[in-house]
Amino acid sequence: MSAVRFRPQPFPRKSTLSSEGECRAITVPRDKAVNWLFAAKVVSLLDIMEQFYADRFHTIGWILGYTEGFGTFSKEDAPFADSSRDIFLVRMREAKEECRRIGLRVCVVHLDEIIAQLETKKPLSRAGLVSMSKELHHSVRREMKTTLFFRLSPDTQSHFEVSDGFGKEVSGAFSSADYDIKEAGNCLALGRATACVYHAMRVLEHGLCALADKFGVSFEHKSWNDVIEPIEKAIREIKRQPDKPPDWKDEEQFYSEAAAPFMHFKNAWRNHTAHKQFKYTEAEAEAIFRHVPDFMRHLSKRLKEKKPTS
Repeated sequence: MSAVRFRPQPFPRKSTLSSEGECRAITVPRDKAVNWLFAAKVVSLLDIMEQFYADRFHTIGWILGYTEGFGTFSKEDAPFADSSRDIFLVRMREAKEECRRIGLRVCVVHLDEIIAQLETKKPLSRAGLVSMSKELHHSVRREMKTTLFFRLSPDTQSHFEVSDGFGKEVSGAFSSADYDIKEAGNCLALGRATACVYHAMRVLEHGLCALADKFGVSFEHKSWNDVIEPIEKAIREIKRQPDKPPDWKDEEQFYSEAAAPFMHFKNAWRNHTAHKQFKYTEAEAEAIFRHVPDFMRHLSKRLKEKKPTS
């Protein structure tokens, strides 16, 4: 199991996460988790998250249980043996590292104090050890209560943080679409249905741009409608060209099948993502997310985006 925790800061760092299909969760601090919105740049949801494996919670829980039970098998005023102190120190350092990775900063400071106290070699009784362990337990519990945890759906978590989620052939033909492919999958996994459709439509625009380049149609600063209609006209002209290729019927069919759906995408989905009154359900987003990759794979059979000239 792995998890994601919101870091409420304007320009946060981005970390990485295994793309294997573990169960994942998201954690969001209760206080001002949207400070990043005021940054002077556009960032994705993942840009403000710190990712970690949720089995760290199990590790911390085991260490806390271990430390609380460490001193229960001797008399209350019995001294703490050096060998036991060394073992306890190891566990405290492990707990500190796990808390650091999860982001429990107050607990890290608390553990630094415990470690420093143990390293002084000052006498420590069983009662003192139990008290120290309980205080640490309460620190962890209090700090974790300040964070909300969300579990990703097993049905969509496989789409999380996958840059080639539409297939390697699509990423190979339209590499500049990788950002929106990944974000579409992330939004679907995170239950952001309308945002998922928005990014999927941006992926389609890469395909439409490549199709426009194929037929010499300018795309810059134009609406989809003003691009699609000249493309369809150029496709109809294929059969009238004096130097048309021998397989012109095959080309005509392929490009007709490529151009026609764009008008549907525009009217049914793309235009709606730009208007506040329209929202998509998760079921609708999943259906679109399945359909768009199929279409982009079809385009990638004969179309590739132009690489920018340096």
